[in-house]
Amino acid sequence: MTTDLRAALREAMSSAEMPHCEPHLVTRSVLDGRRVRRRRWAWTTTAGVAAVTAAVLGAGLAVGPQQQQVRPAQESASGDSAERASIDAGKGVIGLPLDRFEPSQEEQAISELAFDVLMDECMVDAGFTYGVVDRRTEKRPSDRRYGVWISGEAELYGYDPPPPTPEARRLEELNAVDRPAGWIEQQLMCGEESRHVLIVSPLGSEGLGVDGYQTVLASDPAQDIRADWTSCLQEKGVPAPPGDAWIPAFAADADRESSIRLAVADVECKDSTMLVQRLGDLEAGHQAQLVLENESVLLAQREQVSATLEAARAVIASSGG
Repeated sequence: MTTDLRAALREAMSSAEMPHCEPHLVTRSVLDGRRVRRRRWAWTTTAGVAAVTAAVLGAGLAVGPQQQQVRPAQESASGDSAERASIDAGKGVIGLPLDRFEPSQEEQAISELAFDVLMDECMVDAGFTYGVVDRRTEKRPSDRRYGVWISGEAELYGYDPPPPTPEARRLEELNAVDRPAGWIEQQLMCGEESRHVLIVSPLGSEGLGVDGYQTVLASDPAQDIRADWTSCLQEKGVPAPPGDAWIPAFAADADRESSIRLAVADVECKDSTMLVQRLGDLEAGHQAQLVLENESVLLAQREQVSATLEAARAVIASSGG
């Protein structure tokens, strides 16, 4: 791995701003006095795509496969068996090749906990309160890159997300506390001192993932899979979602009973057409090619993430956690 690539990646990660997020997202924000959660970047938001694209370019990652043909899952460029997505409905996980270069949910929670510990110590030393939230055992939301696909969630919540976890509610409580004068300014200073244990998004691999996701969904094989799904929906009397959306247009305004009915039909069609596995396999094959073309930089990213986690674990251990 060349020194300039390693340096470019570290610069991209170290110079990333602390995220300014909405309350439901997933990393701590020290820009506006709120502590929020980090998430993978939204697959369809312009801001998310712009941010991850900047991360890709800043890290020196290649996005050349965007111009290549996306092959059906049973094929690969070499003629060997294609990469497959690992689907775990129990955990709500769609496992893909780029995942091994990114922090797992547990690792992200370790980073966030260490950050909280350092922030709490720093803020208390300055005469303020902060609070620590441990999310290491929290049940995280399912991956909805292809919309709602888990029957249990559809039957309970329709298209709505599951209710907040106790840890998420605790964060909301902390965010709602009135801040005394000087609190936000002190939080900014403490955040700069503590950021060495925080994995800041977006990572370069996330940018590659968004780029690959968009490329795959625009491909003919993916459109064929989507057509199978929308045809099934129409047979059940559910209008197909517009464009690349995963939710029927009127579902947002539907009452709870209607939302559940629509979501259950949606999941039944995804199951009968094997949409999640088939699209996941297409995306896995595309990501495998991205990994081959960017492996040295991705490995450098993972080294940086691992170094951050080592520092985070040391902080937690020293605090008795």
